[in-house]
Amino acid sequence: MIVLALIFFVKNQGDFTISPSQKNKTNSIEKVMDIFKAFIPYNQELSTTQISVKLGLHRATASRILLTLTRGDFLHQDPVTKKFSLGGAALQVGNALIQSLDSNLVLIAKPFIDELRGQLEETIALEAFSGTQPIMAYVANTSLSARAAVDVGDTMPSHAAAGAKAIIAFSSRDKRERLIPKELTKLTANTITDIIQLKEQLAKVRQSGYAVDMGEIVFGINAIGVPIFNHLECPVGAVVVIGSETSIPGERLFSLVENLMGTAALISARLFYRGEFYKNCIKAVSGDKAL
Repeated sequence: MIVLALIFFVKNQGDFTISPSQKNKTNSIEKVMDIFKAFIPYNQELSTTQISVKLGLHRATASRILLTLTRGDFLHQDPVTKKFSLGGAALQVGNALIQSLDSNLVLIAKPFIDELRGQLEETIALEAFSGTQPIMAYVANTSLSARAAVDVGDTMPSHAAAGAKAIIAFSSRDKRERLIPKELTKLTANTITDIIQLKEQLAKVRQSGYAVDMGEIVFGINAIGVPIFNHLECPVGAVVVIGSETSIPGERLFSLVENLMGTAALISARLFYRGEFYKNCIKAVSGDKAL
């Protein structure tokens, strides 16, 4: 993750449009990025010769760049083996990016959620956990009925909210046990109040890739939630579509899930998620829709 952060940092240091006068500078930047990537995934120590051979660089060129990065503490050179590994400055850059991802989820997700709201003309929300309590972190409203149901900062019932169930379902087993409430309050006639039944539903969510709330919190208001994953492949939020039972009926389920998957995939990519979850789920949903 630190290497990915460094590459992101280097790539975003201004506009590197290539011109004849900038070609050497651009080539040097590309070589620096290649050297950082050489330490993926385990930051294994590498010698100058190993890096030179691995990247196809002249040994003198590789040595010059490695020593420059070492002076800046982006690399560390072992005084005995003379081999290189990522240094303290690399760790600081990586940690800065990781912390920004953790704290800026709403800022990262907002434009994608707003765009999906415009496409579907339905209320789209970002749901996340604050400790063990699910909250509405961001809401892009359209319909008056859905606006009456949720607002930014609202707490949600873990056992009934589509976003919360999507997050819980893909959390680790230990975390699932912490997030599932001990008492399942009956909110409507559709609310699941049996813990075994809820766990069975969460198992189905892990298979399908999405969770639903069919009038489980407010009768007549439906919702569908799809998880958002971070660089550790952990769910950190969910994209949720919310609307009346007439605007989100069962026959629209698969098309809405596809749209949610697409948006969640874009947000997750900004969090450096590299897994195959969305690709596999969209393929499965497309197959179900064709049946």
